[in-house]
Amino acid sequence: MKWVFRFAASATLIILVCLAGTWLVSPLLIEKIAASLAGSSGLAIELKQPGRPLLNSIAFGSLKVKPLSSPSYTVTLQKGRFHWSPRSGSFTSSLRNLLQGRLPLVVELQADDAVITLADPAVTVKDSSIHISADMDIYRNEQGPWDITLKQYEYRVEQAVLIYQSTRLEQISYYLHSDRENSWQQPPERLTIGSISTPDIQLPMKNFSATISLGPELVKKDTIRAEQCSLDIMGWKASAPRIDYIRSSGRSDLTLELENIDLDSLFTPVLHEGQRITGSAGGTVPVTFTPDSLSIRDAFVKCSPGSMLTFTSSDGNRLSLDLTGEGNPVIERLDATIGFQGPLAETEEIRLKRLSAEIFDGAIEITDGRYDIQRHEATMTLRLNDIKPDKVMDLSGNISGSYKGRITGKMPFTWNNGGLTITGATFSSTGKADITHTPPASATQDTMEISMDTVPVSYELRQPDIVFDRKQNGLIRIRAKLAEIERIKGLDHKKLLKPRATLTFAGPDMAEGHITLENFSAGFLEGSIGIDHALYNYRENKAGFQLSVTSVPLQNLVTLQGAGRLSTSGAISGTLPVTIDGSLFEVHRGTLQADHTGSIIYNASAEELLAAHEGLKTTYAALSDFRYRELKADIDIRPDGESILKLQLKGHNPSFQNGREVHLNLNVEQNLLDLLRSLTISTEVEQKISEKARKQR
Repeated sequence: MKWVFRFAASATLIILVCLAGTWLVSPLLIEKIAASLAGSSGLAIELKQPGRPLLNSIAFGSLKVKPLSSPSYTVTLQKGRFHWSPRSGSFTSSLRNLLQGRLPLVVELQADDAVITLADPAVTVKDSSIHISADMDIYRNEQGPWDITLKQYEYRVEQAVLIYQSTRLEQISYYLHSDRENSWQQPPERLTIGSISTPDIQLPMKNFSATISLGPELVKKDTIRAEQCSLDIMGWKASAPRIDYIRSSGRSDLTLELENIDLDSLFTPVLHEGQRITGSAGGTVPVTFTPDSLSIRDAFVKCSPGSMLTFTSSDGNRLSLDLTGEGNPVIERLDATIGFQGPLAETEEIRLKRLSAEIFDGAIEITDGRYDIQRHEATMTLRLNDIKPDKVMDLSGNISGSYKGRITGKMPFTWNNGGLTITGATFSSTGKADITHTPPASATQDTMEISMDTVPVSYELRQPDIVFDRKQNGLIRIRAKLAEIERIKGLDHKKLLKPRATLTFAGPDMAEGHITLENFSAGFLEGSIGIDHALYNYRENKAGFQLSVTSVPLQNLVTLQGAGRLSTSGAISGTLPVTIDGSLFEVHRGTLQADHTGSIIYNASAEELLAAHEGLKTTYAALSDFRYRELKADIDIRPDGESILKLQLKGHNPSFQNGREVHLNLNVEQNLLDLLRSLTISTEVEQKISEKARKQR
């Protein structure tokens, strides 16, 4: 019997040696088995660095898989492990199935990294923490060898990255799964993409989501459809019921549905102190993409009730723009065409070929706009056609107003990292702006002061024509001219005809809160006034300038002051140095003189002649037809209102004392503020003439 034991021991040893040898050389055998199985399945499988198998798993260094017939993709897995287990979970049932020639298995594949390269070498997909599971049957076929049949598989893609040339789509998630019963068709599932970027640009598109079938059959379809799509664009929540992509032409069609866009969160980063926007917006934007362009046709944007853009000054005055559009879209019939210079990922310039839309009962248009990606610079010209702001614009506070009319113009601008530049923008209108200033009452004022100093002052500005420039350093220059400015205070009306001026704001060499006024001129009382240069501190309400008066008819000044018995001819010119400090103003050493000879005719009343003595009658007689050859006036006005007018008259009366020369000097001292409330300057002049005549008696 010993030989039996020796034989059994020898056989056992041989089996153990064979098993040990098989286990030792198993990596080489596994590589050959994988290659053999791949050939029979139509795949090329390259397995490298396989580990020695355990009871239900085996590790590997890398695994590369690609189709043999049409290598449209290549899958490479790194540092992975296969794990298998009987589908039934019971050892007895698994053994019974194996003896019957069929073993159902659940196989799981785990890997640290995966890279999928498509037929287009510019496209690469990367994923990490891979977990793929599959159901398969191992069975004996009729010829005797064992075969493997795949029943179904599933793979949940999490945080994958797709790279197309230099464009990266990150945070990609998708549920891949299919089975034999459904002919391996991938069912539609939700695809999500967290962000899209290039090396130079973080595109303002995030959180794309759509329902789509991403199975292998997708590469054979010419039309690819995604449904129930959504996307965040610059903080806007956009959605599209359907996106169609035609592979042969590279065209995509979709309609973005925009809803409940919070305007405050969208625009707050670009607004400054005193500026605010409230409300929400929504709309519909039909979009067509092609490889070299993006087109928008007949889009509209509508704002919710209460949507408002406001500009509030430091003293509480507010300009408001109502964006609700009386229930209608604030922007409608929006059409745009954007062109790309080559593939989007490689383009260096984006061109806005044309944009047009209806807004505020008018239209806007942009042509030949450009955005240089490398320089981060946008250049374009915005045109306004018959914009009507009167229904949307409101000015309130101590300064209130409105605008009636339509505005037309154009604004060429460049925007880059250095800031905004506007060159030669022009705006014109045949309409009129009404602005009213209501001074606040002071608690220290008495009743008379309040009644006079708090009277609202209104200004009507007609037919403005403006040229506007802004430099990157913040300097703003406005060259403005108007047909007319009318000042209305109670029954007092004064007009400036054809006023024009240049205003400069926030220049680099200017202190904060200053405005420069240059080359101001306007028709006034049939003459003109002007200011060559003035620096105005609007925070402290201070300014100093030389006011020039040119060829103002003397009679118009007399009529302005209501002197009924005094008539004149001729015109005066001169210079008034003016200083403004808050509500006070000062004129220091102002001078006025006649442009040429003229006349002064004082028609004394019968009562004055009857009561007059001989000296006064002589004065009245001299002034009944006084022909002056020289008229000069020196004017000083102190901040407290005290004024001194020194008037010099030289001339003659042809019917008085054979036309001999008459010199008349008058000094008029009066509190101008009181005078404006009671007597006119002309009345005061008349009074001084009478007083001088009485002294000569």
